[in-house]
Amino acid sequence: MIETLHKLLERFQHLSDYAETKLGVLIAFNSALTFGLFSIFKDQTINIKFAMLCIIILNLLSIFFAFSGIFAKRKNNHNSENNNEIKNYYYYKYVANLNETSFLENIKNDYALTSVNSQMEKDISNQIVVLAKITDRKFRYFNIAIGFTLASIITPLGLLIFNIYNNPDWLT
Repeated sequence: MIETLHKLLERFQHLSDYAETKLGVLIAFNSALTFGLFSIFKDQTINIKFAMLCIIILNLLSIFFAFSGIFAKRKNNHNSENNNEIKNYYYYKYVANLNETSFLENIKNDYALTSVNSQMEKDISNQIVVLAKITDRKFRYFNIAIGFTLASIITPLGLLIFNIYNNPDWLT
């Protein structure tokens, strides 16, 4: 039982670290883009300044959500079990919907494991559930942040297409 719990704990720690790495890369990219835009902001026309301001705002929102994901802390609330998910104890979203007691009981029954040290098993299962919830939140914030990043990249393309369509000599 303890070995299985340790394997699950190690997996969720790895997933949490992976999500944090992705968030860190996103913060670095958006920060570099924002500072780069700020450095050339004053030399632009009013239309370009407006577009750059939109991009900067979207990047700042992305940075905010990425930092929210990095500092993801979830209250240790154990509310309900989501029965719509397929039982998969290696899937952080499924485990995040469990509480430590139901997680421990389910894993004992489904894997036909015997309890050796019930207090240690409860402690490890609590850690697994909390880590799964933190990982879930990190990936959720990453998805929001990447959406803002993509919007900030698509915005200038839209402006470019609009300006070329309305004024073909715009780039010359």
